[in-house]
Amino acid sequence: MPPIVRRREKMTLMEISYPERLLQKKGKREKVDVLIIDDEADYLRSLKEGLRQYTREFNIITADSGEQALAVLRTVMVDIVVTDLSMPGMDGYELLRRLQQFHPEVQPVVMSSHAWADAESRLRGLRFVQYVEKPATLLEIANAISGAA
Repeated sequence: MPPIVRRREKMTLMEISYPERLLQKKGKREKVDVLIIDDEADYLRSLKEGLRQYTREFNIITADSGEQALAVLRTVMVDIVVTDLSMPGMDGYELLRRLQQFHPEVQPVVMSSHAWADAESRLRGLRFVQYVEKPATLLEIANAISGAA
């Protein structure tokens, strides 16, 4: 994925980062509402703080479990869910099943510290638009969110 480009003269679409493309794609300056779910409190906090640099593009909401995510989704409409797969209680796989069933309009992004080969068989048949291997950089997460929008 291309790096964020700071210059403002004419650029081709491939020279523009995903967050900038998102603004162009949406046509308006609407924010994308993103729910990020991870049971690792420090990681979740660092993602939320780090993604503040994209406040023009994203509105970030967090939850520390699959159950809490479903409670949030009962009261708030979001465009994208970014979920860890390995969590106690309701894991990311079950959350994806419930998103498919009850919130099909939400675009899921999955992240995991396990390699793709480990998660692939369990993800078969579940709908998601991006897979991010942890630890991921903030730019990788932002690109995954923008790619899902």
